Amino acid sequence: MKNQKLNYRQSRPLRVMHFWGGVPQAPSSKWLRTLRLVEKCLEQGWESTMVFSERPQSPALINPFIDAGAEIRILPRLKSTLNIIDIIRTFLFLRRNPCDLIHCHNRPVVPLLAATFNKTSIRIWSKLSMSSSYEENKQPTGFHKLQLNMRISCFCSDKILCISHPVLGELRKLYKSVDKKALVGGVGFDLALYSSGLPKNICEDFSLAKNEFVIVTVGHAVHIKGWDLLLRAYSKFQKSYPESRLLLVGSTELKHEKETLKVITHLIEVLSLQSNVIITGKRNDIPDILSIADLYVQPSRSEGLCGALVEALAAGLPCIASNVGGIPDFLHCGENGLLFEREDINGLAENMLRIAQDKVLRDKLSKNAPASVHPYRIETVTDSIINTYQELFTNRGY
Repeated sequence: MKNQKLNYRQSRPLRVMHFWGGVPQAPSSKWLRTLRLVEKCLEQGWESTMVFSERPQSPALINPFIDAGAEIRILPRLKSTLNIIDIIRTFLFLRRNPCDLIHCHNRPVVPLLAATFNKTSIRIWSKLSMSSSYEENKQPTGFHKLQLNMRISCFCSDKILCISHPVLGELRKLYKSVDKKALVGGVGFDLALYSSGLPKNICEDFSLAKNEFVIVTVGHAVHIKGWDLLLRAYSKFQKSYPESRLLLVGSTELKHEKETLKVITHLIEVLSLQSNVIITGKRNDIPDILSIADLYVQPSRSEGLCGALVEALAAGLPCIASNVGGIPDFLHCGENGLLFEREDINGLAENMLRIAQDKVLRDKLSKNAPASVHPYRIETVTDSIINTYQELFTNRGY
């Protein structure tokens, strides 16, 4: 009977399900990594299914997956906490859409639990961020100390791909056997894209003068990205460099972003920075924007890795970032950037002034930046993940 089952497995293509856990809003690094994985599955002769919570609005976000041979399935968005209705709904969904391997890229606990009940052979979780308690800089209390979602996700996973060493460290505190399952495997980036930006249109769009010192940050309008911290630090910097501009680049239109946008807009008025700060909104020309910057700043309160910072380094920018999460994995103070402690506005302002005033340091950081992020090349990362798939398939007797 066992041999018959094995023969059945070998008589059809292996099926891989990529469980997005939401819907892509832009061609982000996560989107690109998932697309490359689907393309590489096709090269291996494996079938792929993409699961979104709704159909992406832009054809440019969904057609590449279809062109790569993926079937598209829609499962309405799951709650972030354990929910029996969601578990049953997902279990039935997996019954209707069977797979040999499920890879959860976000909100993992319900699909991993449903896949376990469904006896899906291989279950993979990409942990792409720190826990919410770390993001808020609070120790969990009461029931939250259990961090039940993460414990269940660890238990149900055959392999956990952690975006950085601190993310892996979080799991080690919760789940004793995690080292048997977990490895550090980041999100890959098309690094060459960020070294080929075209500055002309950006300078015209934002009316930037040649003599202005331009500072850029990329994220979106949420508290965790620390735009308020950067504004306060920039207010101090701007007194020494009045001929400067600060660009806050990223989405501000989603419901959960609008409240932070109000805070940011009010702070700009209070600090009298209306002539110096530009809120660009969501942009699809990040390489071009980075090409006009003199300095990149990442003031986040928490980061699993921080793809925007990797992209800025790939563009050869001198960078300053908060010493949080996975950032110290690749940003080494004094070598390819400068670090400041979380929420230390004075420390950030001092680093901004230091880079602006020291051309030798600025050139050194800029020169060292691109090579420091080579391990995050999209091909390197996706090849590693495909090798993980292949190893697990082999171990399961496929």
